[in-house]
Amino acid sequence: MRSRFETQFLYLVLVAMQAAHSAEEYFTNFFDWFHFIKITGQTFIILNTGIIAFLLLFAPFIYRKIQWAINIFRIVVVIEILNGFVHIIAAFYTGGYFPGFFTAIGLVTVGILFLRNERKGSRLDPE
Repeated sequence: MRSRFETQFLYLVLVAMQAAHSAEEYFTNFFDWFHFIKITGQTFIILNTGIIAFLLLFAPFIYRKIQWAINIFRIVVVIEILNGFVHIIAAFYTGGYFPGFFTAIGLVTVGILFLRNERKGSRLDPE
């Protein structure tokens, strides 16, 4: 049965992975890859801090297993998985390191674990 701890733990790990991912992107100048829009390092930090703050605002609702918050978080998890895959594919496409590659592996892994945990829990746990 899915426990509150599992959901809570995976949520916090994913938030931490996103924070690490944002840091990796910043320190490897990921924002320089945006040729269609000019973005500064400072703007990049502000945007990514907003993402982390948004995710942290959901922590109390995830802890209490509030269904609407878990539903929104499922969407966020899918976005994080896709984000991770894009970085991994970009690394293969460029034939080398692509900013955000290392933490992208963590985003994909933790995201899949969360969805797997939720799927298993939805069959066993009527909440």
